[in-house]
Amino acid sequence: MYKKSCVVGWVVVGCWFLGCVIHGDEHKRYEVEVSWKLNGLNCDADSDVQTIRLSFSEDITDGKTEYPCSQNGKQGVVIKRVFPGTYDYTAEALDSERRLLYSAKGFFEVGLRGNNAPLPVEVNFSPLVSDILLYWSLMEPGSNISSYQCREFPAGMLGEMVVRIDGVEKGRFRCKDGEYAGFTVTIPGLKPGKRLVEVEAEVAGREPFRGSERFTNYERNDQQTVWVKLYQ
Repeated sequence: MYKKSCVVGWVVVGCWFLGCVIHGDEHKRYEVEVSWKLNGLNCDADSDVQTIRLSFSEDITDGKTEYPCSQNGKQGVVIKRVFPGTYDYTAEALDSERRLLYSAKGFFEVGLRGNNAPLPVEVNFSPLVSDILLYWSLMEPGSNISSYQCREFPAGMLGEMVVRIDGVEKGRFRCKDGEYAGFTVTIPGLKPGKRLVEVEAEVAGREPFRGSERFTNYERNDQQTVWVKLYQ
């Protein structure tokens, strides 16, 4: 957003660029307390998050941009000697391999509108999630290529396909007549990171088909396909 001719006290600042900072009383400094939550929860609710990275429209942290998600039981940081003004921020929550898991953007004011003390800045991160396209096949014994079709099983013999990601059930599905006993479904809302998908197909009167596959879900908008082969 572009800002023009902002008058704060006796200071007039002509702003013609993104991320403009408007200064008030140049001689006064403030402490700004920034705290954060992960989608409304504390850091211990998501052990994958290790680091919080903060960026501001002006350098108010003397070049320091990264902080532990939680330190000594506190989730936040106090930034000292901040000029009055309006500041935009971008916040990112990273895992140990520097993958982006959560993000947030916003702005705050310091020492404007007659504020003697700035209000605390509360950052609420939103999770970065994506979908995977999951395909599975019921493989014939001893084969790495051939798979069964649904119609090869008597009616009612082939039960539900149970899908779990990292041990958490994500859905139950049924094979449709005429299809191969394996098909594609979308599993939504997965965070970036290393994941384990497990699929189990129930078969009446026989051992179920089982299969698993490890994959890495990347921080991107497009779907990736994961293929799981199931064997008895």
